[in-house]
Amino acid sequence: MTVERPSALTFLTGWTVQNVATTDAGAAEALAQACMADAGERGLSAAELMEAAGGDMVDFMRSEIARFAAAAPERDLSRDD
Repeated sequence: MTVERPSALTFLTGWTVQNVATTDAGAAEALAQACMADAGERGLSAAELMEAAGGDMVDFMRSEIARFAAAAPERDLSRDD
């Protein structure tokens, strides 16, 4: 039985949904490296992934972090509980 490998864009989209859960833009490089390592395990090349990310994985991860931060519910810091 042959397992089909996902397209780079499909992989990248799914990976970010599952793994980008921070508002710290400083985590972008580590996330990019982890994503590329996971993609390699799935048979995707760095070139395919970079193309899907628009040419710059770290910048792509920064934009995904910003998207996550914008979607995160605002926290009520005035509450003591």
